[in-house]
Amino acid sequence: MKRHSVQTCEGSEKGAVVGYLRVSTDGQEDGNGLDVQRQHIVAYAAVQGIQIDQWFQDVESGAKEDRPGLAALREAVRAGKVGRVLDYRMDRLAREALLAEQLYRKLSPKARVVSVSESLGEGFTGDLMRRILAAFADYERAVIATRTKTGRRESVRKNGTFAGGHGVLGYRPEGQRGNPGKGTLRLIEQEAEAIRLIFAMRDQGTTLQKIAGELNAQGFRTKAGVEFSHVQVLRVLNREAFYRGQGVITRSVEGAALGAHSAIIT
Repeated sequence: MKRHSVQTCEGSEKGAVVGYLRVSTDGQEDGNGLDVQRQHIVAYAAVQGIQIDQWFQDVESGAKEDRPGLAALREAVRAGKVGRVLDYRMDRLAREALLAEQLYRKLSPKARVVSVSESLGEGFTGDLMRRILAAFADYERAVIATRTKTGRRESVRKNGTFAGGHGVLGYRPEGQRGNPGKGTLRLIEQEAEAIRLIFAMRDQGTTLQKIAGELNAQGFRTKAGVEFSHVQVLRVLNREAFYRGQGVITRSVEGAALGAHSAIIT
């Protein structure tokens, strides 16, 4: 399946009926995949006696506004080429309530937006139902995010092992990718040398800029393979507990529990 696609049919014209499809990940299997959404929209169109002229789709999080398929749809609506937008549910436009309302308001002045599986009604009643559903979708997204974060923290606490996320300077993730709590962090000595130098110079009162300059002069590089800046130096210093072998959790690192990875500084 292509990650993003815009498919058109011959004969599309101003006032066309279009369908919008979205899933968060490739192979989404929550019962609302792209094929399922398409089937519901096609069935609705058949009952209404209308023909779908164009399809837009995204494989992106509903929390993001900058989706290629959505951008193409908005441009078509802005150009006056679309008369009606059909989607499976309103949360396909967005899972975040404020974003969903903003997108609806940007589309609705020039095109009628229809959720084929939700009876929203018209006028004030329709507006109220749309906002209630958007709020529920927003709540559901927040609950899922919290459960995921809690699960990863619990995995670290119970197993004392790498629970996923990107690698961090000084270590290389190993083990069972995609199996939270079963991975390990292997120390990379060359990167560890840079970390020891950072803490040693900081203990001497050296500024972040000068530390970065010394690292670059000695040929050390960041995890991304670029020269150090004061920002990267500060990031290392902020992870002191992690480099002492203690478990910490940041946006980019799901750390190991105490003793589960080798300490770099003592």
